This record gives sequence, C-alpha cells and structure tokens, in this order.
Amino acid sequence: MDHATPLAPNGTLVVFFHLGKTGGTTVKKNLDHNLPNVRYMFHVSKKTSLTNAEKVYRELRGEATNQTPRLLGAPRKTVFFEIHAGTAPSLLVMKETLNSWRKLSKEVGVRFFAFSILREPLSQAISHFNDHCLERKNPQNCQLWKNKTLVESFLLGKERVNNFQTEFFARPNYTPNPRPYRHMYDDTKDTTAANAPASRSSTRGSLEDAQEVFAAMVDSLDWVGTTECLAEDTFPILQNMVPSHPKEVVKHNVGLHGSSKGGGGEPSSLTKDMLSKSQIDYLHKLMRPDYELYHNATHHFGSKCPSVFQMEYKY
Repeated sequence: MDHATPLAPNGTLVVFFHLGKTGGTTVKKNLDHNLPNVRYMFHVSKKTSLTNAEKVYRELRGEATNQTPRLLGAPRKTVFFEIHAGTAPSLLVMKETLNSWRKLSKEVGVRFFAFSILREPLSQAISHFNDHCLERKNPQNCQLWKNKTLVESFLLGKERVNNFQTEFFARPNYTPNPRPYRHMYDDTKDTTAANAPASRSSTRGSLEDAQEVFAAMVDSLDWVGTTECLAEDTFPILQNMVPSHPKEVVKHNVGLHGSSKGGGGEPSSLTKDMLSKSQIDYLHKLMRPDYELYHNATHHFGSKCPSVFQMEYKY
C-alpha cells in the first residue's frame, strides 16, 4: 500500500496495533501529549475501544454535532487510535472495521493509515520476561520457579506461553489477553524444558493462526515494521503520515535498562548469550508460529535493515 499519499483535506486517521516490547512506547512518546492537532486514543479495554470506535464512525459519516465535537476536520488534525492489549479487539476481530474505515476515509477526504510493529520472536520473549518477571517483580505479573536459574525459568515458562505475538493479533473477540507470565511456573512439575515436547502453546498460537494473521495484515494494514528497524523504517513513514510528527524523535530503548548483573554478582536480567545453541534451537521450534509471522510480514512489507533479511530462521 502507498505510504506517501498526499495530505488529505479533512485530516488523518492512524490505527496502531501495539504489541508489548516491540518499541511501541517510543511511538507513543512521540505522539501522545507531545504534538499539536493530534488526538491520541489509547485502548486496553472493550468499553473504551467500542466507545471511541463509534466516535470515529460518526466522524467519518459526518454525524458529529455540538455534543460530539469533531475529531478531524483539518489537514493537520490527526486521530491516533492505539490498540494495546487487554480486552481491546485484536487484528482478526478488527480487520473488517479497519477496511470499512479505510473506505469511508477515502470517500470523505480523510487520510487513513493502519500499522503495527513486530520483533524478532526470541528477543521479544526475553524482553517480556525481563520486564514482567524481573524488573517489575510483581507476583501478579510473574511467578518464578524456586531454586531455578533464569534460563531454566524462562525455558519452562515458554513451554506454556510460546507464541505471544501470534496470540496478540489472533485472540478471539474481546477475550482478555492474560498476563503472559502469570502463574506459568508450576514448581510441582519439575520437567526438563530442553527435553519436553513442544506441544503446549498459547490460546491462539498455531501455524494456522500465524498464517491467518499474516493474511489479515496484508488485507487490512498499510505497514508492518520491525523493532530492529524502527528508526530506519517506521518513523520516516509516520513522519510522512502525521503532519506534525517531529523530525527528531524521542529516544527510548526497548527492554531493560542498565547492567545485566545484580549487586551480588548474580544476573539481574536474561540475555541471549546465556542460552546454549541447543536451547535456542528448541525455542525456535517452540515459537515456530511467531517466526513464521515475523518472517512473512518482514519480507512482504519490506525493510531497510539488511540484518533482518540475513537472519537465519530455524524451525
């Protein structure tokens, strides 16, 4: 789809599916409360997403009144509709709405752009583990195994939730997306992750789900970027799409900040170099749907980062 459509006479509508630990916070920091003429709508619940979706529909149909003031209406006016997680609709639930918004936008002179960002699956999973299990240290977010190393806890956890990216886009209609590491570590079952069968999976984590999500992306999204190429790919597109987007963007690293070593010499975060080759091969097999989705989307939408195309995908 065309990323360089001329400025529309009646504003811009951007829809962003924000998958955690992919750099979406950087996108939000550059738009939310920072730019003139941008209305940022953040959604993690069914109620707010439905309410704001209806506002968008009314706006595109020209039904705004004094009681429901205009959201758009000027070339530099932008509505940024972010879908984060929780009970907000997934891409598979939202795809027909996106296509209807696209059609209505074209009819009324509103510029429409829908996008998301993916991340190399193992890096995304490690970042999620570090954030929820180690940095926040909230038992509601994560319960680590007792007397297990970080690597052992991570491997055991990935047997239970192993294709978080596919699940994010495919989860059923308004089904709460459970905290990915909550109650995942059941120390009553002391299995060896490296020898365990790769049969446990996310609610929507199959290859068929990954293929369905990819088809929906091609059908209803204008762009799917990557965390690895955020600055090279996605920000230049957003700077072109959002009239008041800054040329100099706020820098915000993805994942944990600081050292990987704690004060006592023990690792305070998990890194890829802690994993053996056999463990990485095992994880690649476990996360095959996420790798399939990442590989297909990256190659379909394109990337300016050669490293993405040179990655070795092991299924």
